[in-house]
Amino acid sequence: MANINGNKSPRPDGFNAEFFKANWDIVGYDITEECVSTSRFVVCVNGVHGGYIEGENRVRQGDPLSSYIFVLIMEVFESVLTTFRKNHHYTFHPFYEEEKITHLCFVDDLFILAHADVETIQTIKDALNFFFDITGLSINVDNSSTFYGGVNDETKARIQDIMSIPEGSFSVRYLGILLTARQIHVVHCRPLIVKVKNVIMSWATNKLSYAGMIELVGSVVMGLIGYWSQQIVLPKKVMRELDTLLRDFIWGSHGRGGKKVGWTDVCKPKDEGGVGLKNCVEWNRAITYKHLWSLQSK
Repeated sequence: MANINGNKSPRPDGFNAEFFKANWDIVGYDITEECVSTSRFVVCVNGVHGGYIEGENRVRQGDPLSSYIFVLIMEVFESVLTTFRKNHHYTFHPFYEEEKITHLCFVDDLFILAHADVETIQTIKDALNFFFDITGLSINVDNSSTFYGGVNDETKARIQDIMSIPEGSFSVRYLGILLTARQIHVVHCRPLIVKVKNVIMSWATNKLSYAGMIELVGSVVMGLIGYWSQQIVLPKKVMRELDTLLRDFIWGSHGRGGKKVGWTDVCKPKDEGGVGLKNCVEWNRAITYKHLWSLQSK
């Protein structure tokens, strides 16, 4: 609305964009409520539809529109937090000061990152209160946790009094991925290895062709490994073990079995003589560099 030229031709009701800009504080809520609560849907079969279906339950979690609304709301939260950060005391988390990262949003969850001093936490609390005043949205304390690193008990108690959010403890799993304050070790990645092994064992009972095994590994197993690799840097020992599982599945448990092509050649692109599989170690390293580049460029 703010970017629409005020001199554009008016709507059928006779009001142009300039009118809505000047009176948004009066009509804005009603317009937004009308857009969200009067949604209509249509099902097309071969490009033909027989009319619209009125939406009766408004927008709820799981609705295709809910993710877009979450993004829009987080844009508002980012603006509020940035304003409070610039006008009040705020100290960045030491790991994110250079990039000036204050929070991360993933799916429908919010991670707020900051230095654990009372003044900074009070600024965050004030920003959350203001965000509640303008949107009506507040923190679900029962589903939230606070994590500390190198903070004394007295400071923790004062932060607890401000935020009223219970303290969590590492290690925890989020969307299947381990979150820990320490270095990732092989034992932390055991669920991934077990899952890949179980998937492969379920296929081993079937009489699959070589091309079928390659296709299953490339589409299913690489998807599992890729999901983990895009979130954390997996230890080389884990990636080597995964490579071994895939190699034994494709070649058999007896190793190369007289095959004249090395595994590194198998993992080359098809235009270079390989079959298009990915070397797990090199793939994890490449994805890690991609994350670093994304952080640096943004």
